[in-house]
Amino acid sequence: MAIRIALFGDSFKELEKVESKLTDHDLQVIHKSINLSNASDEVAKIKPNMVIILCSESNWAFRACQQIYLLYPNVVNIMLSNDASLDIAKRVIDAGAMGFIAPIPENNAELCESIKKTYFNELSRISMLLENSGIQRKSEIFTVFGTKGGIGKTTFAVNLAVSLARKKAKVAILDLDLQFGDAHMFLGLDVKETVAELLQEQRVPTIDGIRNYFVVHSSGVQLLGAPASPEYADGITASLIEPIINTLRTYYDYIIIDTSAEFSELNLLLIEEASKVFYITGLDISLLNNAKKGLLLLDSLNLKDKINIVVSKDFKGDISIKDVEKIMGQPVIARIPHEYAEAVRALNQGIPIVNNIKKSGIAKEVSNLANKLYMKHKKHDSDDATKSGLKFPKFGGK
Repeated sequence: MAIRIALFGDSFKELEKVESKLTDHDLQVIHKSINLSNASDEVAKIKPNMVIILCSESNWAFRACQQIYLLYPNVVNIMLSNDASLDIAKRVIDAGAMGFIAPIPENNAELCESIKKTYFNELSRISMLLENSGIQRKSEIFTVFGTKGGIGKTTFAVNLAVSLARKKAKVAILDLDLQFGDAHMFLGLDVKETVAELLQEQRVPTIDGIRNYFVVHSSGVQLLGAPASPEYADGITASLIEPIINTLRTYYDYIIIDTSAEFSELNLLLIEEASKVFYITGLDISLLNNAKKGLLLLDSLNLKDKINIVVSKDFKGDISIKDVEKIMGQPVIARIPHEYAEAVRALNQGIPIVNNIKKSGIAKEVSNLANKLYMKHKKHDSDDATKSGLKFPKFGGK
């Protein structure tokens, strides 16, 4: 059985050149792609034994390498480059590549031998790690996004988090509505140190360092609060937030991210990093018009597959759920009832609406969605556990 290889780079011509050099029968290229921004999702679908990424001048190759390293620890992940400079080597190491071959050997047999050697060395190391520590936790990242403020994003995010935490899941909320985030109010929490203070103290965050800035709700949900004042938002960039997410994803079952209503560089990163994006809209023509514009933009960036439409403040009016689905071109996965008095009461008291599940339609709908997400994640983990026994490919013979 050959080593199944996925090739990624930013030039299809270069990928074909590398493929032509993999003449060893023990190496089988099953996938080639220049879609570096979506590499981790493609790996999830094709399930290769090994990923080979060609270094490039852009950051996408290194980001793809880092995501695959963090999300798929049992996939051997290496990078190739004709540039053997110290700067490139440092970037490769920072990205978490398990191997680095530079410059790419002209001799086909030499390249194949280097790839096979790296593969078997890493396979042995991974096997020992999995035997000693079990399967690495892989977070589901849920980004909650909408194209207008005041449509119930934070209500949805907070109550979904609490519902999942009640199932004994480890849940973190990142309030990354950097100018006006107020998730702590929905939980009745007092936040003194926020993501702004975290980034001032730790430019390279560690898990223990991040946890020092969390505040913990009675449900078990852990919150990283938004900055206390809008001016602190300017210095918080996507490149500073990404390491925080990558660090947390190993330690939590779910990371729920509340966002602002804009297509900023940070929000696009949060959408790219998400397992699912809960795209909040409503039942008036203005909200739907903006939501449709946003969806078209996400489609142009190959991000539409992550989108899950949620209708907030659902009521019987001129526009029906079927109308929403027709306009958006995809199904609505949750309908959050319009219960203004209940929502305001819960916010003013700092008590999540899901605490009143017997009387609140909002609580029932969010809890039902949380249950579906939890059962799907649990089944996925169970399937991973079944498949976690690593098998060495057999060589020689048919």
